[in-house]
Amino acid sequence: MNHLKIALILTLFSSTFFAACKKDDDNGGNSENACKVSNVQYFDSGQVIETGTYTYTGNQVSKIQFNDYNFTFEYTGNNVSKRNYFFSAGSSPEAYDQISYNSDNTVSKIETFSKSNTSSTYSSVYRLDFVYTGGKLSKVRYLDVTGGASDLLVENTYTYTGNNITSLSYVDYTDTTQGTINYTYDTNPNLFKKQNSQTYQIDFFFNPLLFDSQGSLLPMAFSENNVTKLENTQIDYVSDDKKNLKDLKIGGVVLASYSYSCQ
Repeated sequence: MNHLKIALILTLFSSTFFAACKKDDDNGGNSENACKVSNVQYFDSGQVIETGTYTYTGNQVSKIQFNDYNFTFEYTGNNVSKRNYFFSAGSSPEAYDQISYNSDNTVSKIETFSKSNTSSTYSSVYRLDFVYTGGKLSKVRYLDVTGGASDLLVENTYTYTGNNITSLSYVDYTDTTQGTINYTYDTNPNLFKKQNSQTYQIDFFFNPLLFDSQGSLLPMAFSENNVTKLENTQIDYVSDDKKNLKDLKIGGVVLASYSYSCQ
């Protein structure tokens, strides 16, 4: 599967979303911004296809409610340690992610567990391993897990200029393709990090099960500044009057729109 093509598919909550669900050096869970995201709208071809409402416990996002499903978050201290996926009215999630951290609060791995329709027992089905060099994320490995055995699907290697990831070299072991994706930045502070210091764990735009299946968008969450080009595709940010991210555009098309509640 073409790595760059995945990054540019703008159908976040399509049928592939549900199929996938059935199968960072960001520190702290507290929003440092006086304005908190209250709602997000995701678009496809200019039309709103999903609206999510954020719920907070203190300064921490505890739930995002969409039209017919919701996701909840659990914390260990300030770190998101578990993401629960609810696609029915049941009291237990159909799947969940367990997030582990290194001693410096960088993410070490994310393990996905799911249960079948015939069993209430959760089984490990997917894992991301994070590798760091000099305190910076240098590799992410995407692994399929079956019966306790893991199979490497994709390995991404990141190269930096300063604190920005300026290239991603990937090997896709499912079809032996490999290549490099280049990123261009502005000089402004990262607007996603302003929303939440753990935006990679919170915003499903970055979630590898739901949208960013091969990590092409991860630099937008981990870098110091804002990605303005992914290869030759323009990425634009529209801010509100408080300099919060209002609209995210990729290739001139609005993908996501955010509303805020400000203190």
